[in-house]
Amino acid sequence: MAKNVLPKHWNGSEFEELHIVTKASNVFTNDNKSVQQKIDDFTAHLADYTQHPYYAGDTSSTGTGILQITLPVTYSSWSAVPIGACFSFKNIYDNQTIASGIKLALAGLAGEKPILKPNGSLFTTLTKDAIYTVRWNGVNFILQGEGASGNATASDLLSGKTATTDAGEITGTMPNRGAVSHSLAINGTYTIPEGYHNGLGQVTQSIPTKGAATITPGTTNQVIAAGQYLAGAQTILGSPNLVPENIKSGVNIFGVVGTAPSGATLIDSGRKQGNPDDRVFSYRDINGKVLTPVTHPLPSTPSLMIVKYYYDGVYGTVTNLTGVDNKGAGVVISGNGFYVTMGSSAEDFDDYFDYWAYV
Repeated sequence: MAKNVLPKHWNGSEFEELHIVTKASNVFTNDNKSVQQKIDDFTAHLADYTQHPYYAGDTSSTGTGILQITLPVTYSSWSAVPIGACFSFKNIYDNQTIASGIKLALAGLAGEKPILKPNGSLFTTLTKDAIYTVRWNGVNFILQGEGASGNATASDLLSGKTATTDAGEITGTMPNRGAVSHSLAINGTYTIPEGYHNGLGQVTQSIPTKGAATITPGTTNQVIAAGQYLAGAQTILGSPNLVPENIKSGVNIFGVVGTAPSGATLIDSGRKQGNPDDRVFSYRDINGKVLTPVTHPLPSTPSLMIVKYYYDGVYGTVTNLTGVDNKGAGVVISGNGFYVTMGSSAEDFDDYFDYWAYV
């Protein structure tokens, strides 16, 4: 097998091999590219920041929330910055949050451009000594490899759980309450404790219920027990007959004291409603004469008539034994009937009288 033979020369004591010096452009690699072309390709690659990131080292700053980096090249304008160009840098400033967003400037190029997260939102939080990588999209710098983000705090996260947010890694402090249940006393309150609830807890109340009922007064007390929920109306019956004239004189029934004479028998009672077209009252002239009496029939001739009236805004009570009152009201027995006199003829629809007839 032939070998490469290098020329030699005598140096006075021995033969030395001669190494031939040639141009890189005259030396080719096995892919048929010259060494010089390989060097030129590598140099171009080093200057192409779309193919690999350029680490610019520590940042400087031109204002609040504005970072600046220095590149090996100076671009003539922002439009000259290749789309996809990638730069890395180290933030040397203290942790800070800029609500209006962090911006990046390139030394030698006027102005600065926003740094956006991959989702298009503003990048607002810087961490001291963190290394960031961005790519230029022709309008903004897009943050690369951001990882997790968010505005959650420790109290928003279950106790013991961890997450990474804009502020870094956090460990949750929210207590896990699970299923919290409580039985509420009548008219009681319950403060729901702070924390996570799994939705299975219940606040309950067990109160006896009482449906609708009608209570008829009797001779003994009827008690609606305390501590129960009234699920329906409780109706205590009343009676239009519960008036003093229907109760024996001096007898108290539910606070109504009777005025009916002892030994008297009620033969009739009722109400007569005023009506200008069909009068129920009789009237007196200035001399006391009864004009056109209006007589109301009774089953028999009474010995006692009691009349309670409402007339022209005034209440009053008269009997056939007491005569005429200061309103001109009086009651007169006439055979098997009676009439009620008034001193005025201004009878209205809301005027009326109630009567009781006794023998």
